[in-house]
Amino acid sequence: MPKKKSKKALKAQRARARRRRTIKTAVETAALLVVLLVCVALWRATSGPAVPVSAPTSDPIAAATGTSEPTAAPEITATPTAEPTATPSPAPTPTPEPTSVSITLTAVGDCTIGGDMNGSSEERFANMVSDGAGGIDYDYCFKNVKSIFKGDDITLVNLEVVLTDSSDYLKRDDKIFIMRGKPEYVNMLTGSSVEVCNIANNHMTDFGDWGIEETEKLLDENGLGYCGYGRTYLTEVKGVKLGFVGINYWTTKEDEMRQTISDMREKCDILIVSIHWGNELAEYPTDYQEKWGHIAVDLGANVVIGHHPHVVQGIESYKGVNIVYSLGNFCFGGKKNPTDKDTFIYQTTFTVSPDGQLEDSSFTVIPCKITSVANESSNNYQPTPVTDEKEAKKILEKIEYRSRKLDNPVRLTED
Repeated sequence: MPKKKSKKALKAQRARARRRRTIKTAVETAALLVVLLVCVALWRATSGPAVPVSAPTSDPIAAATGTSEPTAAPEITATPTAEPTATPSPAPTPTPEPTSVSITLTAVGDCTIGGDMNGSSEERFANMVSDGAGGIDYDYCFKNVKSIFKGDDITLVNLEVVLTDSSDYLKRDDKIFIMRGKPEYVNMLTGSSVEVCNIANNHMTDFGDWGIEETEKLLDENGLGYCGYGRTYLTEVKGVKLGFVGINYWTTKEDEMRQTISDMREKCDILIVSIHWGNELAEYPTDYQEKWGHIAVDLGANVVIGHHPHVVQGIESYKGVNIVYSLGNFCFGGKKNPTDKDTFIYQTTFTVSPDGQLEDSSFTVIPCKITSVANESSNNYQPTPVTDEKEAKKILEKIEYRSRKLDNPVRLTED
């Protein structure tokens, strides 16, 4: 029978067994840790860089019950305030330099919008301008030149008719024709871009002073300027002051004419002098026309416009200023079939510096007929520019021919 081991031997044997188990457990744990590390390495290699894991925060319950250590409040550091940046001021817009301006004046001759109240011409005119329905066609007379009037800066006409319904005319032995037009005819002027009327003529006195005053009132009410019989007209166009003086040679003394022109010269930048003068149907200006024309220029006129002869006369350049001695008839209701139906539109363009000084001027002559009837067999009161080159040249040559006796005649044709 085998011998029984002692207690001491048994304890030693158990101790060795425990050590073997501990070593085995350690080896197994190490092996398991190695396997785990290999797996982690493989996972990292296939999953990209590891996302850092933040440390776990305190248990919210513990924090609420106060079992964890209190966390010190973070120190608040003041954020420095940036220095204010000045808002840049916008660059000032440069003020444009003043520049010279050009102003175009259109002038035409006798406009008798009406007719002789003691003859047949007044009724004939009324019939011609009727719209066929009991009214008046206010565009009728100037329809063929309206675009020219509208295209300029200011238009001047010689208004040779009293606009009134009265029959109480001034009875004088030397008054053969009494020119009268309906007050409504003023719309023919305003609707056709006419701005200024010379009223210094012999037919404006057909009804005496009150006839002049009635016509002036009508022109005022309709925004039309006028000059003559002691009235001058001053207006501003594009910042330039234009002065208009109207003179009737037969009712004005020379010293009065001089004073009127001189007074207006002081007020304006550009001075336009309109003179009613000369002999009816005369082709050439008289000596006194030339004298008064030169005086007007000497006193500062920038252009002189003449009318009354009912036919065109010449144009003279005196000291660089044009004197148009007669524009002839234009819209002439006083006669149904005048022998000479030639007329022209005179346009002059002034170039004026910012300080109101005349720098330059030029002019244009537009040949016209006082009628639009093709064969000129009658006067239908519709002035019309001539489009036929040969006919237009004939009118220009006529003006040149009637200028030949003047000291400095203008040239209108190349030949």
